[in-house]
Amino acid sequence: MTRAAMSALDQLYSAAPLLLQEVATTWYGWRVYRRRYKGIFAEEARRVRERESWSTEQFIAYQIQQLRQIGEVARHSPFYRERFQLAGFDPAALEKPADLSVLPLLSRDQLRLHGQDMLTARPEHDVTTYKSSGTSGTPRNIYRSRRMDQMIWAYWDARCWNWFGASHRSRKAVFGVRKVHPVRRMDPPFWRHDWLTGICYFSIYHLRRENLAHYCRELQRFAPELMLAYPSAIYPVARFALDEGVSLPRPRGIVTTSETLSAEQRRTIEQAFGCRIYDQYGAAEACVFGATCEQGHLHVSPDFGYLEVLKADGKPAEPGEMGEVVCTGFLNELQPLIRYQLGDVVRLSRLSHCACGRNMPIIEEICGRVEDMLHTVRGDPVIRFDPAFKGVHGIREGQVVQRAKDLFIVRIVPDPGFSADEEATLIRNMELHLGPGHVIRVEKVAQIPRTASGKFRAVVNEMASSA
Repeated sequence: MTRAAMSALDQLYSAAPLLLQEVATTWYGWRVYRRRYKGIFAEEARRVRERESWSTEQFIAYQIQQLRQIGEVARHSPFYRERFQLAGFDPAALEKPADLSVLPLLSRDQLRLHGQDMLTARPEHDVTTYKSSGTSGTPRNIYRSRRMDQMIWAYWDARCWNWFGASHRSRKAVFGVRKVHPVRRMDPPFWRHDWLTGICYFSIYHLRRENLAHYCRELQRFAPELMLAYPSAIYPVARFALDEGVSLPRPRGIVTTSETLSAEQRRTIEQAFGCRIYDQYGAAEACVFGATCEQGHLHVSPDFGYLEVLKADGKPAEPGEMGEVVCTGFLNELQPLIRYQLGDVVRLSRLSHCACGRNMPIIEEICGRVEDMLHTVRGDPVIRFDPAFKGVHGIREGQVVQRAKDLFIVRIVPDPGFSADEEATLIRNMELHLGPGHVIRVEKVAQIPRTASGKFRAVVNEMASSA
């Protein structure tokens, strides 16, 4: 579907009456459900559960097998064929996972520039292109087949939701980036239902204090068994409920993802909802998958991908040391990602085993995913800015800067393909994301400055420094 067609559909949805919006939401949910949970999903989920009880040695043997297989498949792409030749790498000769280190790292910029050269075959009709910018603001195209999506969601079911008694069939409340309620409208309901698959999508763009009572009442009425949320989205609801003495439903668990979960957020959310938070770690690139077990430890699935945590000198970080995440996914045979620099910094745990009995590595801390919190002229927190870059082409890097209550600067490092139309789309996306009353300016720069430690910041609040 073209960008113009998508924009037209968004406008039609926003102008439609509530009933038609819920019909559209249900139709969307039905399509998503079929893509994720039909086909090979059930069989894959069964296999994932079976492997859960494996020993460390079994996981290593499986990784060697999968690395050989994904390497042989990658030979069919011009990108990897050349890369293997230059490194003298033969996948069939790999004897241990560490042998992969002869290959150079794959940067996010290389994925952006050479994503199509990495394809091992012509994409079929069931392939979906995911636009990912993450916290870096650098857009990348990720190609995933229907079969691959079903394998990914088998892990979500077996290695996340099942761990606390839920499943893909559980009634879910979702606090995500989808604009289910027009941003410019300030009247409830701030949610839409998918009546067929039992999901209620809550808007994260209307979390003003005067609206939070409405959110609490709908959560009570809907009574979800499972909640999926960005920590910064569900936290205001939990804080309001505790401050006002409002009761909230008691789901089996709350799964947080995409943002670093602070200790304060965890305490407040778990107290307000009377259940545990189960953090999930992953990315659209689908080369790493982690989830929290019953003991509160974030386990990485060794059969989903091969994880390396590397120090600045390229050597493996020891448990307890911080290091960059480098991952090789096992599921994407159409667009393999081998030694991919995900852009996160983590610390592996020193624990050699977990009381849950699973022989999977434990991430002690995710260190590099906290963004500055910005606010609109109305005082509403702005949670994420990656939707503003969706569908905009010709941007190498992007950064959002707030200089005043009503002034936002979008710094970009443009490629030659960045046109006046792309700039207009970027500004329009920002206006939709923030709502009315803001001035949006696009600044083209040759390079976006890093911090003293070399860290890229996708979101910067300059209001304090200019006050």
